[in-house]
Amino acid sequence: MTRNHYILGVIILAIIVGAYFYGSDRALAPTGDESNELDSFLLDAGPDTVNGVDLIDSEGNTTSIDAELIPATRDGDETASKNIPVPDLSRRINFSTASDSTKANIEKLSAELKTDSLNMSKWFGLAQFRKSIEDYEGAILIWEYTAKLVPVDPVSLLNVGNVRHFYLKQYPESENAFRRVIANTAPNPVSEAYLGLHELYRYSYKEKAALADDVLIEGLVLEPENLYLMVTLAAYYRDEGEKTNARTYYEKALTIAKRDGDTKLQASLEKDLSTL
Repeated sequence: MTRNHYILGVIILAIIVGAYFYGSDRALAPTGDESNELDSFLLDAGPDTVNGVDLIDSEGNTTSIDAELIPATRDGDETASKNIPVPDLSRRINFSTASDSTKANIEKLSAELKTDSLNMSKWFGLAQFRKSIEDYEGAILIWEYTAKLVPVDPVSLLNVGNVRHFYLKQYPESENAFRRVIANTAPNPVSEAYLGLHELYRYSYKEKAALADDVLIEGLVLEPENLYLMVTLAAYYRDEGEKTNARTYYEKALTIAKRDGDTKLQASLEKDLSTL
């Protein structure tokens, strides 16, 4: 599976599962710019195998998310999981803000996972439901577990990094999660980890604000033609008033866009350059 297919799969699952959660029980999110950043990063899927999950809707009916449409995370390896403690599925939860369907789904998935502890789709579903009722630590416990089951899959730790950043304001712990993604997936760079660190340093972790551009450059050293990182870096320099650096990276991105025949991106970059 190529990286582009992986990202597409994540987006498809995020849309399908996100629509379900939106209808049944909207999660409380940060306000202002931070909520926009989080919406673009919070992920609840991974590559490879496909597993359907039956959920309960607001009217008490069982709804099966179409397994053919969802590229879910590969199931965990049974041998490797023997020494990994399973998250507490009897965890006490405050259901005061939860809808009846959310409570039912948490109870249903928790019961099923007691006998199916390697089913990654169900773990991701339970983590999302826990997050939706602001049980962030409960969701993190699950993502830390799934990250250990499949270390090369970055999605779990990306979720940890973003929730610790935007919801819990635990900046060193957020940084650690993103750094573990980079370490676990080396030598193949994961753009979202570098972007997560960039946003952490730029918007929140003021003691390390000077690293906001350095971390993007770090990613570009490994993947010199990564337009996602390149354009983000150019925009950062533009916003910081560093027009020379901004022009350098916009022009690099424009060269790649022209070579690849991406006329839409080319037009966007030319517009950005015209403002410098």
